[in-house]
Amino acid sequence: MTNTITGAKAIARCSGTLLLGFLVTVIAGAFEHASSGEGEPEQKSAPAPLHELVPLMNSPNPRVRADAIIELARHGREAGVAVPQLRLALEDTSSLVRIASLYTLSNLQQEAKPAVLDIVKCLMKDSSPVSNRALNVLAELGEHAEEAVPHLIAGMQPDSMLGVTIRREIPMVLARIGKGNRDAHAALVRLLDDLDEIVQINAARSLFNLKLQKQDSRANGVIAKALKSKDADGRRLAVRACRELQTFAGEIENQLIVATKDNDRDLRHEAVEALRIAARSSIKARAALLEAADDSDWFVRATVVAILAEYPDYAKQAIPTLPGSYVTMTDLFVSARRGPCGSSMGPIRGRALLSSRRN
Repeated sequence: MTNTITGAKAIARCSGTLLLGFLVTVIAGAFEHASSGEGEPEQKSAPAPLHELVPLMNSPNPRVRADAIIELARHGREAGVAVPQLRLALEDTSSLVRIASLYTLSNLQQEAKPAVLDIVKCLMKDSSPVSNRALNVLAELGEHAEEAVPHLIAGMQPDSMLGVTIRREIPMVLARIGKGNRDAHAALVRLLDDLDEIVQINAARSLFNLKLQKQDSRANGVIAKALKSKDADGRRLAVRACRELQTFAGEIENQLIVATKDNDRDLRHEAVEALRIAARSSIKARAALLEAADDSDWFVRATVVAILAEYPDYAKQAIPTLPGSYVTMTDLFVSARRGPCGSSMGPIRGRALLSSRRN
C-alpha cells in the first residue's frame, strides 16, 4: 500500500500534465487517508530514490527537471553525488531549473564546493531572480564558497555589469565567505570609500561583524556620516548597523540621539533600540531615551519604557507617557511582554517594568 501511494505521488510530482498530476495527487491523498486510519498522525513520505531522480533531471519537461532537482534536496548532503548534474542544470534554458539547482546546492554545504564557480557565473551573467538567488547561495555556503572571493571583488569594480542591488549586498557576502581571507578584508576597507553610500554602510557593517578592530575608526566614521544622510534609507541602514555594535564612538551616539527626533517613525524606533546598548554605560543616552518617552508615536514610547525598565529611576519617569489605554498593571505587563510589532521586549523586562512602577 505504501509503495503504491509513494509511486502515485512521484507521478504527480513529475507528470508533464498538470491536470493528470492534480488528479493523481487527489486520489493518492484519499487513498492514503483511508489506509492510515482516522486520528493517526500523518507521516512524511521518504524522498524518491536518488537513482530515480537523477535520470529525471534530463526530462524534456522543465517542470519535471525542476521538481526532480528540488526532491534531491530532501536527501541532504547525500545528494552530493549529483553535483555534476546540478552544475549542468545551472546552464539549463529554463530559469525555473536554474533556481531549483541553486536551491539544492545551498543545502549541500561542503559538497557544493565544486559548483562555486558555476554559481558565480549565474551571479554575473544571469537575470535578476537567478542572480539574486546565486548571491544568497554563496552567502549560505559561507567559507565553503571562498573561491568566489576574487570574483565578487571584481564585480565591485566601476566597469562591472552587476546591478545596484547585487553590488550593495556583496560586502555582506564577502564577510560571510571570506572570514579569514585577507583579500576580502582589504576589499571591504576599500569599499568604505565607494561612491554608493549603501555599499559604504554595508562594508562598515561587515568589518564590524568580522571584528577587524584596526578598521573600527574608519568604519565608525562611515556610520556617523551616514546617520546624517539626506536619504532616509541610508539613515535607517546606518542605525541598523549601530544595533550590531557592542560599543559606540561618541559621534555615533550623538547622531543616534539626533535620529530619535527624525521625521521617520520607523527610524526613530530603530534609533531608540540602538541606544539600548549605549545606555548601559552612558547617562547621556539614558537621558535621550527619557526624552524620547514623549514621542508622538505610542510604539516608540512603549519601546523606550521597556528599555528603561532596566533603570528604575528613569522608568518611573517614563511610564506616565504610555497611552491612557494601559489602565491596569496587567495591560502594562502584556504590552511590555509582547512588544509593539515584534520588538525585542521580553517578559523579564515586563517584570522589571512592573517592579519600577510599584517602587
